[in-house]
Amino acid sequence: MNTEIDTLFNKAITALPCVAKYTSKFKDGDYHGYVFLQPDWRRYSFLIKAEKLRDNQDLTEKKPLCLAPLLATQISKIQQLTATKNHQEQALKQPLFSLLSSNWHIVEPSKAAQLAKSLSHFVDKIDNHLALTFFSIELSFYKQSKLISFLQSDINNHQKWCYFIEAATDKPNHYQYYTLNGLSAPIHDCNTRIPVELTKSNTLDYLCFFCFFVQSEGGSFYILPEVNDPIIPPVLWDKNFIHNNQLLNLIECFIPPKVKHQGKNSSIYEATMYFDCTISVVELEVFNSGQVRLKTSKDIASALPFRLQITLS
Repeated sequence: MNTEIDTLFNKAITALPCVAKYTSKFKDGDYHGYVFLQPDWRRYSFLIKAEKLRDNQDLTEKKPLCLAPLLATQISKIQQLTATKNHQEQALKQPLFSLLSSNWHIVEPSKAAQLAKSLSHFVDKIDNHLALTFFSIELSFYKQSKLISFLQSDINNHQKWCYFIEAATDKPNHYQYYTLNGLSAPIHDCNTRIPVELTKSNTLDYLCFFCFFVQSEGGSFYILPEVNDPIIPPVLWDKNFIHNNQLLNLIECFIPPKVKHQGKNSSIYEATMYFDCTISVVELEVFNSGQVRLKTSKDIASALPFRLQITLS
């Protein structure tokens, strides 16, 4: 019976154009489904309890008679969470990460050729690397440094942006590259070689940078820069969206990133953060050394049906 149920859900869900991959499992009679969405590889998960499955089966015939309503419910939710056209364009045309004070720029061809050579370990995995577009953005908190990014697409992940810190060295036109892979070590190594220089105008950019590129088991800590940020499905911003049987009211709860207190050795910032499947209002302390400490966190919503999924190198 479990096989028939799984086959039914698998066939219907994988047929949806917005679905990149679907996996599932039975545990203690409950059915768990995991949907990975196009084009940004975010994950939506659902659970159907064993009692619900039993209520929709003909136990004498051992056939799933009325699973259609359960399936239709999940398909409706998946379609609601599909990325909008604007978000698809963002996911495929520009790096997901951005700074509050500056914008990405396309790297000119001569520089792109040098980057392709320096980052050959990553570039060579791309079939058509000659058509690769590199992006760069100035990092005001690292002297003579830039953030480099390009889109690495493969069969396992349709949208994987690779990120690197490019730091100038004593030799002309010679650079040191730090691969931002979700670990804190590359940033700490960079801070050792190029001491971070935090000011009133760039500390918030550094905070967003640090939280995005230092991941935990749940992924990145994404600071939402503004209302209707496209990293969150539009349906969650809707004033009528219901979560856990009550209105979410995300727009009303949203707090833009801002400084609360500036001291001699550190500053405290307040922001709205998206992590794993939770959106929270947080207070974060940023030290002059570049260290970041979470002071307080208050959930706006947890156990959301849409998990933030950011894959780094």
